[in-house]
Amino acid sequence: IDHVKKINDTYGHQVGDYVLITAVEIIKTKIRSTDIFARWGGEEFMVLFPGADLEVGVIRSEIFRKTLAEYDFIEPHTVTGSFGVTSFKENDTMDSFIKRADEALYAAKRNGRNRVEALN
Repeated sequence: IDHVKKINDTYGHQVGDYVLITAVEIIKTKIRSTDIFARWGGEEFMVLFPGADLEVGVIRSEIFRKTLAEYDFIEPHTVTGSFGVTSFKENDTMDSFIKRADEALYAAKRNGRNRVEALN
């Protein structure tokens, strides 16, 4: 979720918590029953799409991004998310897989936030 610290600093931690909880509820309405959705840390979350390729991950993440950006959070009204997508490769370890997803996430943040970036 983009700029959670700024939301906390501007509106208070109760609003920041509301934003995190509401964002989770929004994303949960868009995941498939086979997907795995978890908090990764702070304002970062991870969704695993079993059996999906990179293209499906990008499409699904774009749905999440758009749904989040269009929702009226009341205060601060608009909240966006940046998404990093990758796919698990044959020789990947869990560390190499997560590192690549993290690199894609930071590319999305560097490139203006409220976007999906993929790294294969």
